[in-house]
Amino acid sequence: GEYLNRFEITFENPQTLDTTDFEDNLLNIFYANEKSSIVLINSSLKQIDSAELFNILGQSVLRYNTIELESYQELKTNKLNAGTYILKLNTSDGVISKKVLIK
Repeated sequence: GEYLNRFEITFENPQTLDTTDFEDNLLNIFYANEKSSIVLINSSLKQIDSAELFNILGQSVLRYNTIELESYQELKTNKLNAGTYILKLNTSDGVISKKVLIK
């Protein structure tokens, strides 16, 4: 038999994807070669509980358990090999991951 009323198409008020929920654009992270440290510029003073640095293979390289609430902070690193690393920040709002390039 034929079922002509089996499916129906409905339209809703479209809601676009937005980036207003993500406030990590106020958190800048980069690696300072001359200081051998990761620089955190936290202009919004977001509470960061801990940070962990992973290499591209997913292996944990460094872990920082105490991070002070400051607008500018340097996380000292030992001499790391050149490459791409992922810095995972545990904040009070959730987890933020940033890519860090080391030359």
